[in-house]
Amino acid sequence: MGGEGAWCAESLREAFAEIAAGAPCLLLSSEHFERLDAAVISLLRRVLDGHAVEVLYFARRWSGLLPSAWQESVKHGSAETLPAFALGHLLQPFRSDILNYANVLDRYAAVFGADALRLASYDAVLEEGGALLGSFLDRILGVSLPPDGAAERVNPALPPEDVEIMRVLNAMARRERGRAPGCAWTRLHARERRVRAIPPWPRCAPPCAVPSRRCASRTIPPRSGPWSGR
Repeated sequence: MGGEGAWCAESLREAFAEIAAGAPCLLLSSEHFERLDAAVISLLRRVLDGHAVEVLYFARRWSGLLPSAWQESVKHGSAETLPAFALGHLLQPFRSDILNYANVLDRYAAVFGADALRLASYDAVLEEGGALLGSFLDRILGVSLPPDGAAERVNPALPPEDVEIMRVLNAMARRERGRAPGCAWTRLHARERRVRAIPPWPRCAPPCAVPSRRCASRTIPPRSGPWSGR
């Protein structure tokens, strides 16, 4: 990475120092951390040099993790079916970062040391009736959320039929345009969920009787895309 890596590390170190000024600890959280290669993890270590570091890894059962990972791939443009996706990982389990947790853990252990790693069970937390964020803050940082502090899930699992619609549309886009729309489907689906949450039209004013598409002081945004019904 050379000089560019040194400049990046110094810039990040200054940013982290400013953010963490006066704070007892700095929390970095991202599902993409598991995708970092050894070079980038080493850069992160240089940025955090002089600080005690703990790396927390949430392990999830394969039965839930494989469908979840497949759904994310479809959201980002994949046209692969779930059986094909699962088979690709099951045929080479030791090379799969999804099935072989050691692939990810070994990269971090090589840089931060095995003693810096902490493992948590994703499924055990849910089975106990807890919330991942609340459990994480309580058990790891010793911080409790206020009663109304539970965060809304920003990336919930989609209904199977919606994922299949996305996958088919991805395949059609690849065939007709040579590329997939990628995460645009995720944004469209989120928008459609907001539209579905709007109360139905009053019986006294069906949609065809309201040219402005306004009813009860609520504006219905124009619908377009794969969930518009057009």
